[in-house]
Amino acid sequence: MSNYPELLALECMVSDLRDGTHGTHERTESGVPFLSAKNITDSGFVTWNEDDDKITERDYQALNSSFTLKSGDLLLTIVGSLGRRAIFFGEKVTFQRSVAYIRPRKEKVFPKYLFYAVGHESFRRAMIQRSNATAQAGLYLGELAKINVGWFPINEQRLIAHILDTLDTQIQKTDALIAKLEKVKEGLLHDLLTRGIGENGQLRPNSEQAPELYKESPLGLIPKPWNTAKLSELILEHNSGLYTPKSNYGRGTPMLGVSSLYAMDVLQNQELRRAPIPNSMLDKYILNEGDIVYGESSLVLNGIAKTVVVGELGEGKGFEWHTRRIRVDKSTAHPGFISAQLSHFQSVRNKIMSVATQTALTGMTTKDFFSVSVVLPNINEQKIIFRRLGQLDERIEKESSKLTKLKSLKKGLMDDLLTGRVRVTPLLDQAQTQAQPTTPA
Repeated sequence: MSNYPELLALECMVSDLRDGTHGTHERTESGVPFLSAKNITDSGFVTWNEDDDKITERDYQALNSSFTLKSGDLLLTIVGSLGRRAIFFGEKVTFQRSVAYIRPRKEKVFPKYLFYAVGHESFRRAMIQRSNATAQAGLYLGELAKINVGWFPINEQRLIAHILDTLDTQIQKTDALIAKLEKVKEGLLHDLLTRGIGENGQLRPNSEQAPELYKESPLGLIPKPWNTAKLSELILEHNSGLYTPKSNYGRGTPMLGVSSLYAMDVLQNQELRRAPIPNSMLDKYILNEGDIVYGESSLVLNGIAKTVVVGELGEGKGFEWHTRRIRVDKSTAHPGFISAQLSHFQSVRNKIMSVATQTALTGMTTKDFFSVSVVLPNINEQKIIFRRLGQLDERIEKESSKLTKLKSLKKGLMDDLLTGRVRVTPLLDQAQTQAQPTTPA
């Protein structure tokens, strides 16, 4: 078998290598988007919106007179966050010096193959090693040009790019589905927490459609069968989380901390950092199904008191300093329903934020948090509402798990294909054999 990939300097594969403008240009309210490294995403797209800088048509034309980007050119971030890349598809935009323009020699390298090759970890490491060590890392074009890229014959490059493109398409579709499901959940949360489930098992009509079904409350209009109660009336016990020195992390019990709260609504079998809990303190710091944990501090106001309920698979985990565990009276309050309100019911969130303290961090005293009111349907309706939310959460979790597997598969396959550990030549040979005309008998 031929000894591929052959390592070639990037400059051997491109016909042009330069960066965006270094000049100072007048910003305008309307004009041509004037983008930078921040507009190139980790997933390989160029994105911008109305808040991005714009320059005049005259300045744009002046920049284009010296060099015009073409569809198929590669964009690569070379200042700040190094190594994000995207294929240029002919959009009417221009870039600042934090983005390099790379024009592949198409007889030498397939553009989409080069897109994947410069996204390989070895290329990114080389970029970092060759960059200047300042507060904002930067890479000179001369150094970029010297970085090696694995080169295969052009037909292999096309097939490698096709395989990775296929995986990328699956990742993008799954990502889009998760985003859609999250939007559905947002709407469902609002409807379930403001309208609830009627006796017919369906969402009640809203207050505009059927005002006679609603009444005023401290939290706004709520269904007439519902009540409100302060958290202090529902809580049976509570305690703050365990302080652990930083040096002790890495072993022991999975621990739910403030930063983890934002990634979930229900604690199940998610990965958490570990810390030891002394045997004498297990009863105090080990979580049980139905416990509610909230954050007592946050970097931002709207993040204060983010709440998680412990599911069946979350039992046995611990909880950290700056979080607090509460246990509610389950005869009148379903933990999952209460937790959903505390995290997502805007009327409740507004009250929480109004009693938070703001210094360097946003904080929440126990007294203030327990003074917050929540809505209280009958316990059976609470259970139905939480079950419906749980069904959607299970779908989101299933798709998220699929996305994680696809990304892991892509990472491994990129490494195998771009380093030559796995060759695509058998697939090419098979395709060529199938393409040959059959000799008549």
